[in-house]
Amino acid sequence: MSVVAHPEGSQSQKSHIYLRNQPKNSQSQKQNQQQETIPQSKRHGARNQQRHQILTKWLIQTFPHILSDKIQNNDDKPNNQINACQRGPYVLDVAGGKGELAARLSLCHSVQNIVLIDPRPADVVSCYETVVVPKLPKKWQQRHGQKKDIDKDYLKNVLAVRGFRQLEMCFDESTLLRSDDLQYAIHNASLLIGMHADSATEHVVDAALKHQKPFVVIPCCVFPNLFSKRVIKIKDENEKSSVTKEIPVRTHDQFCTYLMQKDKRFVMEKLPFDGRNIAIWWDGK
Repeated sequence: MSVVAHPEGSQSQKSHIYLRNQPKNSQSQKQNQQQETIPQSKRHGARNQQRHQILTKWLIQTFPHILSDKIQNNDDKPNNQINACQRGPYVLDVAGGKGELAARLSLCHSVQNIVLIDPRPADVVSCYETVVVPKLPKKWQQRHGQKKDIDKDYLKNVLAVRGFRQLEMCFDESTLLRSDDLQYAIHNASLLIGMHADSATEHVVDAALKHQKPFVVIPCCVFPNLFSKRVIKIKDENEKSSVTKEIPVRTHDQFCTYLMQKDKRFVMEKLPFDGRNIAIWWDGK
């Protein structure tokens, strides 16, 4: 099994599909174009684009300890001579994709020791400049420009000082068994995050439970054929007693129920952005 990338930015997710190379003066063709156009409300698109910003604020409010976690290393050695695997505690961003969440946590809120885990290499600096900076207040955009004029690589230096790193690997059962770096990161983690981590979602929950670590996952895709052995227990409505039956997990709601049934201490919460916005989290206590 491998981490299945969340299809952000795919052609199917663009807000409209437009017909091309059509004559402009044909009324019937215009009507056909309107019928074949797939609309999407501006409100949905705007709020969906803000989900990483909203999630970042929620993470800081729900897990405030990540702001106080500091790098545990030998301060008398230059930063580039320290084995990155000897740092901690870590905040793990599983299946972090392009790195927007990591960029917001590390560069906007000074969260230390972000570890982005994704088999695709992420350019967090580029993501910050192209996705995050344009949404910042004007004064912060100006400050970013001034710092970049002085040192064009200042963002890379900030990320290095704050202990950011990426593990270019999947977060699955086989990798968890064979990767010493991944095992060390989980063992020394202060929070595991799975924002639309797809096939890695359950592995995040299981790893957090095994090592008694705080976590949050926002489930997205279910993959019922890939994970055909998942079942949930529900009360049989045809029985007067408290008899339960098992049904296979095939829908998003059932998947959330399946994860919640792993431990009574888990919390389910709806986050204020559109799309898949159900968070399942635990403070590790």
